[in-house]
Amino acid sequence: MSENNKKKGLFLSIQIRYRNTVEITKKFTALHYQYSDLIIELARNSSEYGSPINPPIWWVDPDDSDAQAVDDEYLLGESILVAPVMEEGATSRDIYLPRGTWRDELHPDQDPIQ
Repeated sequence: MSENNKKKGLFLSIQIRYRNTVEITKKFTALHYQYSDLIIELARNSSEYGSPINPPIWWVDPDDSDAQAVDDEYLLGESILVAPVMEEGATSRDIYLPRGTWRDELHPDQDPIQ
């Protein structure tokens, strides 16, 4: 492969990575914006009452020993469970749901999970 073709290949690789980075950034910026009113409300409550913006999942059921052991999920307020996919290459993961009624935001037409 000529030196010029190697440079073109490297440039194309950088372009693809940049495009993917921009797409991912836009996706999560839009997600943040979708919840911005709630985040602002939670920040006000945190300032006024000391309540956490992102409590651990046991916050909604302090006696749940299983929830107390979960360290890779958290809540946004008390109604939205956040469970990031942390494993490289993974596109899904198992989650623990504390007691309550939960709805999958990615599949809002499905019945709530109890």
